[in-house]
This record gives sequence, C-alpha cells and structure tokens, in this order.
Amino acid sequence: LFSSWRNSRREERRLRGQGFGVIYKLARRKDGWELTAGLGTADGVKAGEQVVLLSRDLAPVAATRVLSVHPDYLTAKVGLEVAVKPDGYVVRNDPERSSSSGTGNGSEAGC
Repeated sequence: LFSSWRNSRREERRLRGQGFGVIYKLARRKDGWELTAGLGTADGVKAGEQVVLLSRDLAPVAATRVLSVHPDYLTAKVGLEVAVKPDGYVVRNDPERSSSSGTGNGSEAGC
C-alpha cells in the first residue's frame, strides 16, 4: 500500500513538472462543476488565468479561468454541460496545445 502511494506521488510530481495538474476534487453546484486541481502559485498559476481541462487520455474537454489559486492547488468552475471527470487533468493554456482563445466566461467548451 505504501509503495503504491509513493509511486502515485512520484507520478503526480512528474506531471506537475510538465505543467499538468491532476483534478482531485469535483463538486456539482447549482451553477456548474467546481473543481480543484494540483497546480498552484508554486507552478506559476495566477487567478484569472485560462486553463484547459483534459480527459484522462489528454484530449481537450473545455477551457476555463482559474477562480482562486493557492501554493499547491487551484479552483475553477465549468458549466454542468461539460463532461469533466475527476480522473482528468488541468494544464495551463498553451497555444501549441489548444487553438481556442476563449472568452473567459468560465465555461468555454470549444477547445
């Protein structure tokens, strides 16, 4: 059990080093999905910055804006129509990875 936990932490650090944050909390709210992911100010993320949600296989799902950011995690929100899952990822918006410029309304699905 400890070995499995240690390996998952190692993988999470590797992904963070590449700019990916694991979505580790997803809560359904009246106005959308609120998510918490493992990227934060220590990774250079700022509140209001656009991030792209990715599926487990790294396919773009939606783009949104960071609502709040802490040293090790961020929170964001997307509309209920977005098919986000807790086993996905968040990545800082990279023009090479995503061709959408987005409007910043928090529920951009056209990545």
